[in-house]
Amino acid sequence: MTSCASAITSAWYEHSMIVTDIDWDIDTITVTEVNADYENCQISWGRQITRSELLGMEGDLTYYTRYAN
Repeated sequence: MTSCASAITSAWYEHSMIVTDIDWDIDTITVTEVNADYENCQISWGRQITRSELLGMEGDLTYYTRYAN
């Protein structure tokens, strides 16, 4: 796993995720989600998302990272 400082937001769902780990072996990221239930501004820890799930999310995703690429 790789620790990182990245965030992903979706304008469509008013949803933000902070990437806490990347596991290149099984092609997943682990995130902390803000507004996980889309209504109560709930914070959820430790959700794993595959690359396919991430790319399949509706709406425009914006990726923030400290790295150039």
